[in-house]
Amino acid sequence: MTSSRHQAATGDTRNPPREPVDSESPSSDNGHAVADQLANVEVLLQQASLLFLHLARLARSEARLALASIPDIIRLSLLLVPLAILSWLTFSLFIGWSIYVLWGSSVGAVFSLFLIQLLPCVLISLRLKTLTEHLRFPHTAKQWRDIREQLIDE
Repeated sequence: MTSSRHQAATGDTRNPPREPVDSESPSSDNGHAVADQLANVEVLLQQASLLFLHLARLARSEARLALASIPDIIRLSLLLVPLAILSWLTFSLFIGWSIYVLWGSSVGAVFSLFLIQLLPCVLISLRLKTLTEHLRFPHTAKQWRDIREQLIDE
């Protein structure tokens, strides 16, 4: 890529990378070959720095986009909550009504509604108990106790 093409492609006008020097060219001077290799390394480093610069710009742009989408995510999540509640109630009523129609038992229908509501409550409570245990840092606390015991024993 020539320097003018590089400037047009990247918009970068400061220190465009030079073309790599052909290391296969016949050279009688060993110092000249080393200089050619150093020039190639310099070109490679310039191209790598441009790559990382553009990658950083892309990441910054995506971060801005992600931050701008947070309010919409919150709004849609808040809209989803009542819909999920209504869907769950409709499902529960469908199960209860089906039991009433199949067996003619209103007690069985009400009991199925109760169980359908109780089961998720129990499962969520058990999961919350596990998660709150993680807030206590049990492994770190155990490690700290072990360290204190080792220091006291010595």
